[in-house]
Amino acid sequence: MQLPVEMVFRRGAIFFDPLYSELDDPALQGQTKGKFFVVLNNSPKDDPIVYLLATSEKPKHAKLPYMFALKPGKYECFSKNTLVDVAQAGGDELDGPMFIALYQSQRLTWKGQLDDADIEALVQAIEACPVVDARFKKTLKATPA
Repeated sequence: MQLPVEMVFRRGAIFFDPLYSELDDPALQGQTKGKFFVVLNNSPKDDPIVYLLATSEKPKHAKLPYMFALKPGKYECFSKNTLVDVAQAGGDELDGPMFIALYQSQRLTWKGQLDDADIEALVQAIEACPVVDARFKKTLKATPA
């Protein structure tokens, strides 16, 4: 049984969706894949819920300029070098009530929480990223963790 969403949800919470369908690889069109994501909101009652996908580091990611690295083993759910593409901040979101429904149905599972230092560094990376929308940065700053 999962903990109530109000107990686990805050900025930096890590969730897993085994059926994530917003895949950008043309070879995976119409398919689903398990994905970890980090939420940027402070409350599950926010609408929309804004998140960043986490991915295992691969050689193709070396070309991407705005990646935030999470060290392997620091978080139980990430056994490999894991990256978060901060350039996507503000681009991926989920309807708040839908998020709660998916969590309560146990499709989404809580996997952990970034520590305060990583949350602060992630937010700073988003704020420093030149391709993230300025309005999103202002919203992010207005709702501190």
